[in-house]
Amino acid sequence: MATITNYNIDQGSDWSTIVTAKDSSGAVIDLSNHTITSHIRKNYTSTASIAISADALVPPEGTLILNLTSAVSAAMKSGYYYYDVEVTTGSIVTRILEGKIHLRPEVTKVSE
Repeated sequence: MATITNYNIDQGSDWSTIVTAKDSSGAVIDLSNHTITSHIRKNYTSTASIAISADALVPPEGTLILNLTSAVSAAMKSGYYYYDVEVTTGSIVTRILEGKIHLRPEVTKVSE
């Protein structure tokens, strides 16, 4: 079962977080030779999604970093979203993290 973690992100800002990948028993997942993918959707059934950059930092220790650039968060409408992070090895896909994102509205716009 995936760990549930909710995030608050400021619209128009860069955002990143470091996560340790763990399996359902709580053991660290060695991310060597794994593919990490993550997406945000407005709701579970949305066909449109936004990719969250997900890269292994120290693969044997299971640490990875999730990133959204300021350009990406500025282009999104403020509100609530859902996300998850999946790790793939060969044909085995494991969801390690999921939750809600509250994209808080930006008041100061760069273009103004």
